[in-house]
Amino acid sequence: MRNLLLCGAATALAMTAIPAHAETFGTHHDPAWTAAWNGPYAGAEGNYVAGGSDLRGWGGGGFAGYGWTPRNVPGIARPYVGVEAGFDWSGADSDTLSEKKKAMISARPGAIFGDNVLGYGILGYSRADFKSNVNNDNNWAGGWSVGGGVEVASFTPSLPLGARLEYVYTNYNNTNLGGISTDPHDNAVKLGVLYHFR
Repeated sequence: MRNLLLCGAATALAMTAIPAHAETFGTHHDPAWTAAWNGPYAGAEGNYVAGGSDLRGWGGGGFAGYGWTPRNVPGIARPYVGVEAGFDWSGADSDTLSEKKKAMISARPGAIFGDNVLGYGILGYSRADFKSNVNNDNNWAGGWSVGGGVEVASFTPSLPLGARLEYVYTNYNNTNLGGISTDPHDNAVKLGVLYHFR
């Protein structure tokens, strides 16, 4: 948990610094790179989850989204806006609770640095399938997700591959599992690879 919190704090600090430095890093750039961030993308990821009720475990899944680089945003030379949907299978487990699978839709505002580095925030809505390990009842719960991430793209726009690291915190609504009330939340660190379609 400590490492997850430190990762989240570092991500938040990096995202706080983006508006202050976007003008510096975004002034000189290759227009081909800016164009390379626009359009649909898809990829796969692995993750580690730690949360309430001592949930711990590895998981993985896939995602798809669309990115756009708008112009004339005050204070940010090379802004980025993305939308994304993803689905994960989860092996997070404890003595009392298991997280089986999770879906998330999110908005991803950010900025491009040095042509091939993207920093972004994450604000979304998630739904997860939880199972009680006490009575084997299961139920879906929804909640808001927040976080941030960094993507590094390949070094030539003609090879539109990328790798990314994310931290996401989700606070789910209270859910009833066979008469047992639970208020789950989780922290996830995700490592993914993706392809930008052209």
